[in-house]
Amino acid sequence: MGKPKLVKGKQLKGSRAERAKAARQAAGASSRPIKHPKPRLPSIWTTLGQAWRYDRAMRRALAHRGAGALDGELVQDILTGLGDNSLKADDPFVTTTLEAAANATGPVLQCGAGPMTVLLAMTMQRRSQYLWCLEHSSSTAATVRSQLARYDIRAGQVVCAPAEAFGDHIWYVLDVKHLPRGIGLVVCDGSNVLPNGMRGVVRRLERHLDQRCVVLVRNTNRPKDLDFAAKWAKAKGAPFILNDKAEPFVKIALRNQASASELASDRVLTVYGDVDEPKSLCQNPADRSRTG
Repeated sequence: MGKPKLVKGKQLKGSRAERAKAARQAAGASSRPIKHPKPRLPSIWTTLGQAWRYDRAMRRALAHRGAGALDGELVQDILTGLGDNSLKADDPFVTTTLEAAANATGPVLQCGAGPMTVLLAMTMQRRSQYLWCLEHSSSTAATVRSQLARYDIRAGQVVCAPAEAFGDHIWYVLDVKHLPRGIGLVVCDGSNVLPNGMRGVVRRLERHLDQRCVVLVRNTNRPKDLDFAAKWAKAKGAPFILNDKAEPFVKIALRNQASASELASDRVLTVYGDVDEPKSLCQNPADRSRTG
């Protein structure tokens, strides 16, 4: 038989548990086992309460017709019921989007389906208008359609189309002739999934936009995207507004959309102070020469 192992000059005796305890003590470890906290899952009562508040908020929002943005409390209950923890009712992007939809001069076009699709469709149904939503994922499109059908929201049309690369941007493969004209609001909510998605809207749907259209682009963290949006806004004579430094999004209101006083108030919201549009937001001159 081999010789017993020694730990720091001491011979280990006893059971396996005693030897393991002695080894931990010799190594300077705690003799108590490490207890990991169990994840706190929502109870069944919490889940049922959220589902009840979601159903109540949906029915209350649909019961009222006419203009005006949705109430913030209802919006929060709807977002929570849809399982979206990334958006809150008081987020600048949510409030700006719903206010723009409530005042849109024509139908709304959304690029990328999600919880905002339900809120936009409800807002447009209250105003007897329509929402057209483009989505490349068939599963996401089916989920959103099921929520719209559950509450008989017929103002929202979710179009599932694959996304492909078109030169310097990625956009949906579809015939734009089937999309409406006179679009009053464009919401590029999926710009993080479709890089440079605004380029597809500008280059393929510019003739479909109303003269007083508002364009909202979320997840604008790429300098090239910001530079392209700023140049397009300048060419249209529209104010370029960058809101919310934490999660920035771009708002471009075509010139006929706002009066002089409204443009002055918009400048207060932009992070560029009194400057209407930034001259360039690229990181270096080489990027500026390739942006277009």
